[in-house]
Amino acid sequence: GACCVEEAGALSGVRGWEETLSRIDSGWPRLPLKIQRPGWMWDSHSEVWRGPSDRATS
Repeated sequence: GACCVEEAGALSGVRGWEETLSRIDSGWPRLPLKIQRPGWMWDSHSEVWRGPSDRATS
């Protein structure tokens, strides 16, 4: 999502997987997000939001 808004054309901002992972590993900052809706919670292990339609993983 973030890459798509960095260039004039939505698809021209999309980078390869290796470049994206490198950016994440280098500490790519995130904006704080709070979802205050029933059934949503932050999974700090996976660093993703989980919602009512997500399945539990082992």
